[in-house]
Amino acid sequence: MIKRRKVISFGSAFTIIAAAIYYLVQGNISPVSGVGKDEVVVVSVLDGDTIRVRYESNIESVRLIGIDAPEKDQDKWGKISRDRLYSLAAPGSVIILEFDVTKRDKYNRLLGYIFTKDGQFINEVMLKEGLAMLYTFPPNVKYVERLRAAQNYARVNHLGIWGEDGLSMSPQDFRRLKKK
Repeated sequence: MIKRRKVISFGSAFTIIAAAIYYLVQGNISPVSGVGKDEVVVVSVLDGDTIRVRYESNIESVRLIGIDAPEKDQDKWGKISRDRLYSLAAPGSVIILEFDVTKRDKYNRLLGYIFTKDGQFINEVMLKEGLAMLYTFPPNVKYVERLRAAQNYARVNHLGIWGEDGLSMSPQDFRRLKKK
């Protein structure tokens, strides 16, 4: 009898673990506890690192985690960056929005990683093409190594803002100087 209970307990534990792994891989949850992925419709693209989406019956701004794109009026790169994000997440398109640990920033914008329906990681594309800089805020660092590798690729290959005619200052410095 005692051995049988252990087998049933082990079997139950195994089933629970197998189900959890299945849902992590196939389901609508992320390995970060309490974090989900949602299909959302893009409403507009504000700049190279911010979009607006329809989320839970509301129109919400989403700040892309891990990147900082040139500002709209920052040389030609603000427009180039925005236009590229627009081509990846055009208004009306359905994208996958994935959250990390912190869901909103101090401006009440959603913070997210965004993916096309076919799995293209848009935050990463923006860095890899040299249209944004790595910009991290712990604890939202789930994909930081992947994003760092994408930026390194752009820098080594002198792409976009890392090229000969690149940015003269980071978007963060540009915003700081503009406030003065």
